[in-house]
Amino acid sequence: MKILIDSAMPYWQDLIQPLGDVTLFNAGELDLKNIQGNLQKYRFLHDIEILLIRSTTKVCSSLLDYMPNLKFVGTATAGFDHLDKEALHKRGIYWTNAAGCNAQAVCQYITSTVLALSIEDNFQINQKSIAVVGFGQVGSRVSSAMAALGARIKIYDPPLAEQHEQSVIELCDSQFWQTQALGMHAKTLLESNGGFASFNDVLQADIICIHAPLNLSSKFNNKHLFNEKILFELSSEQYLINAGRGELIDNKALLNMFNSKSSDCTPHVVLDVWENEPEILRALIPYLRIATPHIAGHSLEGKAKGTYILYQAICQFLNLPETKTLSPLLPEFDVNIPAELMDQLSVSMGLNDAFSFGLQKNIKNLCNLAYVVQNDDRVFRLHMAQSTSIAELRQKYPIRREFSALPLYSLNNNINELLRKLGFIISNDSRPSH
Repeated sequence: MKILIDSAMPYWQDLIQPLGDVTLFNAGELDLKNIQGNLQKYRFLHDIEILLIRSTTKVCSSLLDYMPNLKFVGTATAGFDHLDKEALHKRGIYWTNAAGCNAQAVCQYITSTVLALSIEDNFQINQKSIAVVGFGQVGSRVSSAMAALGARIKIYDPPLAEQHEQSVIELCDSQFWQTQALGMHAKTLLESNGGFASFNDVLQADIICIHAPLNLSSKFNNKHLFNEKILFELSSEQYLINAGRGELIDNKALLNMFNSKSSDCTPHVVLDVWENEPEILRALIPYLRIATPHIAGHSLEGKAKGTYILYQAICQFLNLPETKTLSPLLPEFDVNIPAELMDQLSVSMGLNDAFSFGLQKNIKNLCNLAYVVQNDDRVFRLHMAQSTSIAELRQKYPIRREFSALPLYSLNNNINELLRKLGFIISNDSRPSH
């Protein structure tokens, strides 16, 4: 098989190369202007049978014209807005995405963000209500993690609310993260919180986390779900975090809100996703508590899972046996975990102070060993002072590890259970199979 792969996909040599004759391309290279300007260089496209991409490559009908032998398109991303699904269907080309590949990374971005804000603003998470907008691969994990930290959870997902509750388990299913356990926990979260919340319930929450995909259907259209009217209703005590799709918040209306109200009357806003990416509304940046360039899901594990999911899909498509697993490919995380930090965690979770402010601070310090969200915020602000685009930041984003890479050891069963729900792995646990 002739396979064309985005060179940014990790571990393609181990997983994809054995399956066929591989050609690499760089992010942004499969642009129609590039191809049309150098047809001789891209004549190889005629023979390509499998195309593996990331979100920087737009697969449209015009691109497909250069690839008449294409049979399979896979994107190593959870989202697939960059695929013209109708054009692929018309040509009989099978396509797939890597659903859930970076869900844990996004969840841990939210965990790090909420913990950081809780320490900066001196509040306890177990005294807050958190509304999760969108209860898919990411939203279910965020709900679980925030519930583990003691927050009261409100789940808002109108399309899912119309479906039978069994669909919740199916939707939250993941190849990588304890499939049935996650699905059953999602179902338990819904039941314990009285089912799905209304949008009015969402607007009353202390912290609002957006993880829904963009839905343009007439019935469930959520573009500018947070429009000017809604944004002006939010109080200075509330937090609005968007790591879903940029279009769910009207960015111009958000800027208008900041410009129209004094700083002590506006909500605390965190944006990882933006309207009109990669050219974003830079004027928003000074008003935001945390601002990052759509990198919430950019962990090494998340990207590796994307490649692995496509490997599995190709094997199934070609009726080949799966002979590879992902875990052995991931490098050990060379980080020093202070013994005193683990000691503090072990003694700070007693029966009476399970969610103390001290525990929050210790968990935040543990999370910081893998990821410090403020570092991304700092780099982002420096870069955007000279640029209008987030594209370069995304392309050159450094390697980031997930919590599961930290080698933890603790004899405190209570803290172990909490850390597992946040995505950590205790040394006496077996690593997740891939």
